Amino acid sequence: MDRRRFLAAGSAALSLPVAGCRTAPSADASSTDHSATTATSDGAAKTTVATPSETTDNADNIRIVVNNGRSEALDVDLTVSSGDAVVFADSITVSAESSRSVDPGIDEQGGYELTVVVDGSEYRRPFDVEGYDLEMGSNLIVEIGTEIRIPMEE
Repeated sequence: MDRRRFLAAGSAALSLPVAGCRTAPSADASSTDHSATTATSDGAAKTTVATPSETTDNADNIRIVVNNGRSEALDVDLTVSSGDAVVFADSITVSAESSRSVDPGIDEQGGYELTVVVDGSEYRRPFDVEGYDLEMGSNLIVEIGTEIRIPMEE
């Protein structure tokens, strides 16, 4: 077998396992239709289109996860604020050695602050929500053990 045929056969064999892995996206693949058609009070159809800077239906992607590492159940007060406005407030009970997840309903970019009250002690964690967080999801994790920590997971 000469060298050229050997190299041609080798390159064909190597490209076979990855065939189809790289394809060019279609024109429609990069665009998502965010339009909605609703009826107005006079019965006419009204179409609205959400742009990337507007609110989308990704509110369930921002979550608050409370991990209770203690041996007793805890009552935890959670408040999310943006400026002077309270965006979310709830009191939850987290069983011993377990976790609970809540949806604070955050669906807009901006600066927020999470306030956590456990056993009468208050902990605050400012955080920013950006487009990436709304697209891909992020979690604020409240870790309750001997200390309380509030990291953000993207």
